[in-house]
Amino acid sequence: MAKVKEYLLKQWSMNVTRLLILCLVSFFCAGCGSWQTPLETSKTDKDVINVGIDNSYPPMGFRDNNNQLIGFDVDLAKCIAEKLHREVVFHPMDVQTGLKSLQSGKIDLFCGNLSVDAAKKAGVMASKPYLKNSPVVLVLKDRNWHDIIALRGKKVALVASAVSSELEKELQNDEQLKGVQFKIYPSMKEAMESLQKKQISGIICSATMGGYYFHQDEKQLSLLAIAAGKPAYLGVGISAKDSALSGQVEKVLSDLRTDGTISNLSRKYFAKDISI
Repeated sequence: MAKVKEYLLKQWSMNVTRLLILCLVSFFCAGCGSWQTPLETSKTDKDVINVGIDNSYPPMGFRDNNNQLIGFDVDLAKCIAEKLHREVVFHPMDVQTGLKSLQSGKIDLFCGNLSVDAAKKAGVMASKPYLKNSPVVLVLKDRNWHDIIALRGKKVALVASAVSSELEKELQNDEQLKGVQFKIYPSMKEAMESLQKKQISGIICSATMGGYYFHQDEKQLSLLAIAAGKPAYLGVGISAKDSALSGQVEKVLSDLRTDGTISNLSRKYFAKDISI
């Protein structure tokens, strides 16, 4: 009798083990669909959207402390890809390389602080603009300045990567900035260091760049509006190789305007809504 009980107990234990194994296999198999990798061989060109991005221009595209690609244009490209049900693959490049890559069809889109006018001049298709990027002045809050006239006779920085030669001439001839001594800085980082040391009185830069730095330290910095200079209207560069892509992207951008996504991204990175 004892042997029979031992046999039955052993059989019951084996059956329970088999059942547990079967349940675990079923669980993992059911979840396989959510664990697909970018290298899966079933993917086609239509499953992926190749996006050129300038990864050295904060706050539009840059690397964080963990070397992760972040920024306004990065987030926007991800939103576009998600709406199109495609996987985004980023390709770091500057604007000029991006325009050439669009012309050759090496990339599908370019999201990298791209002026719609610059795209048109290069013969590249671009979306309707989604940001109005006007010049602004970044100053220290303890100066208690509320108008750019306060900058007359003082030293003001211009960031080479953010100010065109045309804008520089306009600023030099602007009556409100009469007597201002302009100094060109190679980078915003160097200009900010000089501003914090009070070696200069302000920095003239784009609304995207100025808004980003202001957003990082609103207790110490202020933004002043400036009338001189034409705003740049930023959009997405689109490859002409895919005839249907332009209409798809325009529809997605329209949806992202309507649902507030672009406005929210603008406030996230620039402290204010400069979307259009």
